[in-house]
Amino acid sequence: RALAALILTLLTGYWLLLGWVPVPGLGRPSLDADSNLQGWLDQLLLGSHIWKFGTTWDPEGVLSTLPAIALGLIGVLAGRWLRRGAPAPGRAAGLGLAVLGLGRLWSLWFPLNKSICSSSFVLVLGGAGVVLLAATHWLLDGRGRAVWPAWAAWARPLTMLGTNALAVYATASFLAASLRHIHLPGGPGGSMRLQAYLYQGLFAGQAPSDWASLGWSLLCLLVMLLGAWALSARRIVITL
Repeated sequence: RALAALILTLLTGYWLLLGWVPVPGLGRPSLDADSNLQGWLDQLLLGSHIWKFGTTWDPEGVLSTLPAIALGLIGVLAGRWLRRGAPAPGRAAGLGLAVLGLGRLWSLWFPLNKSICSSSFVLVLGGAGVVLLAATHWLLDGRGRAVWPAWAAWARPLTMLGTNALAVYATASFLAASLRHIHLPGGPGGSMRLQAYLYQGLFAGQAPSDWASLGWSLLCLLVMLLGAWALSARRIVITL
């Protein structure tokens, strides 16, 4: 209960700050992309260290730390539920749906916005995560495994990814950065990133842009899955 109260306090406080405190220099509260309290504070405290894509705010800035903490605490509550043996997954899923619904209702006054990590977005995301956690736990580790044993086999790739989630995440981040920083001859400016070279050669022009983007994402996922399979085959689990 204390954690739940802290989550609501953080989200409500963040909403009050962004929705009711006038932005210095503007004279009124604002949620506009280029004029909001979060952006003003980021510019004041972070200065030239703000997000590298030239925006006037930082998606991992100062004020947005408050809802990020709240989202992390929702994960803490979910972890405690698992450590207690995950009792009553149906009730947990129902609670997740209630949180999701509360987020949707709150979005009428504080719109869903990932960039500023709005309080409504945190509740929708956290609630959906709890629902998925409860459902997958019931299917793979609970009574659902006995009812539908085939699910365990279908979920084997997910299990391999989850067992070495830290290694998969770190490897994916390293590969993404490498593909962005390695340049090859060609392109409008005389050189092009390796990521763009592979994307254009494999997908661009072969399918509509949305499908091409999906294909690239699935290819990256397949590479990570092969790595996770190799670790699983050798019974290697990387943890901290």
